[in-house]
Amino acid sequence: MKRRGEHRPWRAGARRLNGVMTAKGLTRKQMITELRFGAPRCDAWLAGRRQPRVTAGRKLAKWLELPLSYLYCHPTPSLDGLRSFAEVAARASLEIFLADHRNQIPRDEDQLYQELAKSSAAPRTSRDWESFTREIIWPVRQFEIERGRSMERIALEPLPQPGRDLSARPAWRQSRRRRSDFRE
Repeated sequence: MKRRGEHRPWRAGARRLNGVMTAKGLTRKQMITELRFGAPRCDAWLAGRRQPRVTAGRKLAKWLELPLSYLYCHPTPSLDGLRSFAEVAARASLEIFLADHRNQIPRDEDQLYQELAKSSAAPRTSRDWESFTREIIWPVRQFEIERGRSMERIALEPLPQPGRDLSARPAWRQSRRRRSDFRE
């Protein structure tokens, strides 16, 4: 039986907390200042001497962008099988990002994002996923759309007719000048 003043040990949760904080590049000092918890309380959590109460656990989970169940070592199928805390940080933040931006991201790109989350260079926060999407994925998607349109135009061009001079330049290239045109 637990005596008054004793706290439940939290070794596995502390290992997860420390691992995800390290993967995300977060420090004890940031934890104390951003979450406004006392230093002794944070030290007890990080050392595994004390388990956070549920309200504090919710704040921690939100700050780390993790499901509360993962932080408290309950079964979390999407994260339990991952090998490293970096993968956990990337996958959990990706899930939050996808939930927040579901209407902007086509469903057929979900597998692309899941594969990217396995990479060692994957973003570790939902904000990083957002900037990654805006700076890399969307321009690539736009390039793909433009390329598809140009391929359609090429496919719709009429084929050369028999007897037509194939050495002549196509109409769309007629306006371009050659270097030889400028020589005297």
